[in-house]
Amino acid sequence: MTISGRGVIVEKDTNRTKIKTVLLIIGTTIVVYLFFRYALFMFVPFILAYFCTKLLRPVVDWLYNKIKMLKMISTTILLIILVSIIGTALFFLTKKLFEQISSLVTNMPIYQEVIISGLQKVCGSCDRLFSLEKGQVFDFLYSNGAKFVVGVQEKMVPMITQRSLGIAALMINIIGKIIIVFIGVLMMMKDYDEYKGFYETSRFYEDIHKVTGKLSETGIAYLKTQAIIMMISAAIMTCGLLLIKNRYALLIGILISLLDALPAVGCGLVLIPWAIIELLSKDILHATVIITIYFICELMRQFLEPKLLGDRIGIKPVYLLMAMVIGVELFGILGFLLGPLGLVIISAVVKAYS
Repeated sequence: MTISGRGVIVEKDTNRTKIKTVLLIIGTTIVVYLFFRYALFMFVPFILAYFCTKLLRPVVDWLYNKIKMLKMISTTILLIILVSIIGTALFFLTKKLFEQISSLVTNMPIYQEVIISGLQKVCGSCDRLFSLEKGQVFDFLYSNGAKFVVGVQEKMVPMITQRSLGIAALMINIIGKIIIVFIGVLMMMKDYDEYKGFYETSRFYEDIHKVTGKLSETGIAYLKTQAIIMMISAAIMTCGLLLIKNRYALLIGILISLLDALPAVGCGLVLIPWAIIELLSKDILHATVIITIYFICELMRQFLEPKLLGDRIGIKPVYLLMAMVIGVELFGILGFLLGPLGLVIISAVVKAYS
């Protein structure tokens, strides 16, 4: 065979590989979208039950081997302890958050006056800087801000009223899902070895294992890393804000820590402007504490992320950010989680079969 003939064959093989990869990406994307849109919430209780089973399995086996405690009994006891701990923590956290939200709403008129006073000073500086009439910048911002607030109130109040029954139904649904998870863990724990044997001898084992192996290496590592970093960030920010006696330390700490889930954005989106405002207000102590909180959070992220995640995910931060934006457009607020998770799943499938 001539060199030119071999070149044509190689080129054809390359083109086939490219077409196969493109079709694989398109097909996987469609399947992931359809699953997230129509089936995910039906499977969530069983996914949670599986992870709870994996978490409790070593302890259940240890109790059985050491004191011959029946697996169903030990599983039930451990589940009750786990639910009690999580439930108690969530109760006190939610109680504290509602107290801070209630205090914020009650004192809103006072904060509104403080914000307007500070805004007038900043706008006055802008008027002088750009040689505008006194109060022109403030009048523009205030009128547009008032329209925005009125618009939000007109939309939010009816929505809250209409959805109050929906929230009650949601709570009942959540309780039902928790019961399903509880029962699912008991059933999975009882026949765990049988399920494992059936899965490993299945004709689809190799194909499924390729994807789940990649997914556990990337997706679970990514979610675990983000959760750990967000919790530590929330703790750092809450402690830092308590130092300057901010009465909403917990609420602000949790809300700002959510920004740490945004790739290439982070808590600096709020903390840096906040520190600048404190500096302009000549409150050096508050500005110093806030900027210190920011640097500690950034150093923590830069140190922990490579340790926990390393290069396993193989996806650039800008792509994760794009996935979040697309996810929010497709799935609403849950898209912040589902967008990156979907991208990780697609990447895992493509890597497994390319």
